[in-house]
Amino acid sequence: MIQNRVFAVDTIMALRAGSEHGSSGLRSFKVPVTASLDACDLKSLIDWKAETITEPVFTARMSPAQLDALKVAPLELPPYSVHTQSCERAVKLVTEAAESVCGWAKRDGFIRTQMRNRELKERLCKSVPSLTVPPMAMDLIRVLMLL
Repeated sequence: MIQNRVFAVDTIMALRAGSEHGSSGLRSFKVPVTASLDACDLKSLIDWKAETITEPVFTARMSPAQLDALKVAPLELPPYSVHTQSCERAVKLVTEAAESVCGWAKRDGFIRTQMRNRELKERLCKSVPSLTVPPMAMDLIRVLMLL
């Protein structure tokens, strides 16, 4: 475990190439081509020389002294909620898409259509005022439904 932390900190320091802080700009994630599912430690997980490596967001603002301290003690992160209501809604939508259609393109179209429909429905509900029907009119509607 300590060997993995030392390796990680050394890799981050090499990525920084002498700068005080890491980059906190936009990063694009690509699935590593050289990933090994049989890896037992961090070093053998991927081919570190062949892959494009970026610094983790949580360490980008740490000073070199703070990074060196991570070699001895693990990084303590604040509580961070990843299961928000919007995340749960997205999981439900993707599950519905997987049950309804087959193929990546059709699932993508299904999801985009559902999201667009929700957006239009919200706009429509905001623009149309709610109607109140007087009780006497409701009685007339009930009688007409019986005929």
